[in-house]
Amino acid sequence: MLAGNIKLKHFVAMVIAGMVLCGGLAIFAPGAALLSLMPKRQPAAPVVASTPAPQPRSAPTLPPAPAVAPAPQPAAAPEPVAAAPATTGRPADKDAFYWVGKDLGTSKKKDVTSGKSYKINVYQDDGHSTANRLKIDLDRDDRWDEKWTMDGTEVSRKVAPKDDENYTEQYQWNGSDWVKQ
Repeated sequence: MLAGNIKLKHFVAMVIAGMVLCGGLAIFAPGAALLSLMPKRQPAAPVVASTPAPQPRSAPTLPPAPAVAPAPQPAAAPEPVAAAPATTGRPADKDAFYWVGKDLGTSKKKDVTSGKSYKINVYQDDGHSTANRLKIDLDRDDRWDEKWTMDGTEVSRKVAPKDDENYTEQYQWNGSDWVKQ
């Protein structure tokens, strides 16, 4: 017996009932009493004088979620170099100019524009420290439409207008546009 005439089993039942009652209050009144007892957060002092004053808060808030870094972009969709044409409107030219002056680290890179409507293969022949040739198939029909030759920043291209790998037209890049030879 505990505390007079109360038996142990009755005392335990009362303790459990009290815990259930308190737990029930917490379920039906979610933390209202606890929130009123919590100290209010003081706003941090501004680092720069031009920062606007923080707005008063009515209830504590959670800190902002940490920023997630963006996923790295694949190398197959390169940004063009500064010498790339801005006026021709051909995405294939912009992707091809990316490789001018780049060291491939190998003798050939196949389909560097995977997933696009055109295909570009880039070559770095023996004795060259950067890419020196590339081929473009504008419609992915396995017949090359253009062959480019690159020597430093000098770029020329031979074009097969009939899509038959018979290159009858030649162009030279003058820094801003293609000039027919």
